[in-house]
Amino acid sequence: MRIIFFLKSLSKRRLQILLMILQLTISIFAFTVTGAFALDKYNQYMFQKSVFDIDRMLTIDTSAGDPHLDTSNVQKIYEELLMFKQNGDIKNVKVVSNFYIEVPQLKNISMELSTHEQDETSYITRVSLVSKEFMKDYKLKLKEGRSFNDEDFQLNEVMEEEPIIIGYNLAEYLKVGDIIIDKKVFDKGNLTIERRYKVIGVAQKGSLIYVNSGSSSGLANLRLDDNAIYKPFNKVKAAVVGENNKLVEGNINELEEALYVAQNMFVEVEDKESIDRIKDEVERLFNNYNLPYKVDKHSEESSRLLQETKSFVIEAAAFAIVITLLSVIGIAGTLLFSIKGRFREFGIRLSQGATLNNLCKLVCCELMFVNILSFSIASVGGYFALKNFQLYDLSALIGHIYGFSIGIFELVTVLTVIVPLRQIKKLNPVELIRGGL
Repeated sequence: MRIIFFLKSLSKRRLQILLMILQLTISIFAFTVTGAFALDKYNQYMFQKSVFDIDRMLTIDTSAGDPHLDTSNVQKIYEELLMFKQNGDIKNVKVVSNFYIEVPQLKNISMELSTHEQDETSYITRVSLVSKEFMKDYKLKLKEGRSFNDEDFQLNEVMEEEPIIIGYNLAEYLKVGDIIIDKKVFDKGNLTIERRYKVIGVAQKGSLIYVNSGSSSGLANLRLDDNAIYKPFNKVKAAVVGENNKLVEGNINELEEALYVAQNMFVEVEDKESIDRIKDEVERLFNNYNLPYKVDKHSEESSRLLQETKSFVIEAAAFAIVITLLSVIGIAGTLLFSIKGRFREFGIRLSQGATLNNLCKLVCCELMFVNILSFSIASVGGYFALKNFQLYDLSALIGHIYGFSIGIFELVTVLTVIVPLRQIKKLNPVELIRGGL
């Protein structure tokens, strides 16, 4: 019965209730979305620092080169870069690349691709190629199986089964030991290249990342990806141009391909060395082989990203404070207006044995109902809004932001109820029962 009376009491003031719900919903939604972007930028920056030495790193953009240049020496260049490491000038040379394969088991979550040669649809999945040096520093956490070992980074012989590690979400469709067979048809069906991939490990949730290959600023798009597949660079079967420009089955070195087909190469410089000197040395190395690749100091990009992150966090915090204050003022004002229009109702309740404390509890319950409903609407709306953006770690982000939103929700509840409750405490019960003030 009390619930029915409570709902009837709310229905009599539905316009005021709707106004308060709208005010609080907008404030919590705005705080959730704005805070999510600010926290996402910070988390992304910190994760970059854990994977790469971004303050002491050179990025090499191979897309600056002419595709018709002689790239037969790229493996030799890579080996010379590794000599810098042996000499103590650099810490590491890390290479990341991406390609796509068709995985029948992952049809439900793969990207749809309409083919032109035949009237059918393929479902392709991205695979990230990673160098041995990249994986040595990568803090990979496995749910099951094993990580890559030195034998997996085979660049001299073609492996019958290429090892892969899959993201946490893919464990629903694949398991350790499963074989993926990818067949690619060339030359109108005259040539078929078959490659086999073996699942050797399943990563823990939030353990794999996606680095957008193709530009030196790819780290700006770094994000967690539980649908990722990691594979080491290998020597693999591929379609190559043979005699009379006819496609035939041959072999390619994936690392060599990645070094000159617009992929990411990261050179981490030792702390004791001058990053400008190493940059000049690396540029000179490329010039010796007539490869005009672009070498940049990532520290400049890192500083810019850090400054952007700080500015965004400050702006987001200021925005959240303003929105919260406006919500408190708006809801408190609406409550005070509502209380002044309810003197007759309060008088009737007092005449039936209620006390001023009972009236305070009634107003608090009404405000809690409004706040809980507003928080629920804003939370659901914020979640679906954020799902449409490619954020670094959405699942962890949602938990943190909703935690902050609950704090805002409690703060708004306390601040908005103080003035109205003091107003009720000042009311004269005798005058209310008589119908006056």
